[in-house]
Amino acid sequence: MNYFYPSILCIMLFLSEIPVIKSMNFSSNELKDLMAITSQKHYNKKELLLLPEAEETVFRFVKKGIARMYYVLNDSQINVQFAKENDILCCYTSYMLGNTAGYYIETVTPCEIYSINRCNMDKLLMTNPKYLEWAKKLTAELYHSKCKRELELLSYNAFERIERFMDSQPELFLTLPQTQIASYLNVTSESFSTLKRELMQKNGSNRL
Repeated sequence: MNYFYPSILCIMLFLSEIPVIKSMNFSSNELKDLMAITSQKHYNKKELLLLPEAEETVFRFVKKGIARMYYVLNDSQINVQFAKENDILCCYTSYMLGNTAGYYIETVTPCEIYSINRCNMDKLLMTNPKYLEWAKKLTAELYHSKCKRELELLSYNAFERIERFMDSQPELFLTLPQTQIASYLNVTSESFSTLKRELMQKNGSNRL
């Protein structure tokens, strides 16, 4: 893992383009306050950022690369989130409740990630009501993502889940290992392979 000190302008530009930050229309001074508590790191492929026995204390924003959150059940890795450019990456229940995470967070590809630790975040929230509003938006964003995934698992069959994932996340569909996508969609690897072939026949191999 390489540590480095990027220019102030680079941090501000990235933070200002994250949708959940951009929507707040922060002033330049407010962005500077946010920037002051933000750190930036490069991670290698398959580097662990969080262990299940640890407590989550960091809010992360992915600038480059892909990372995932997963748990282990009967020696199988069950993926619950993939995070790519501009996505939030945090085990939020552990972050809020202060308990052990129960999940791993791991980079799938080399990543550049910006992070804010909980201590600094809590201090920032006390300085300006606008930051509290922003924190509510962060919470809502994470909750919405969780509910959306749960609804898709309940509402669509395996073929439809794979097709929807392929249409909404083409970069992830082409980049991630098949086993990781299959576990995320609650499909066995064997079924995933079969259904993927059916999709290729339905849509034409050039699409995949």
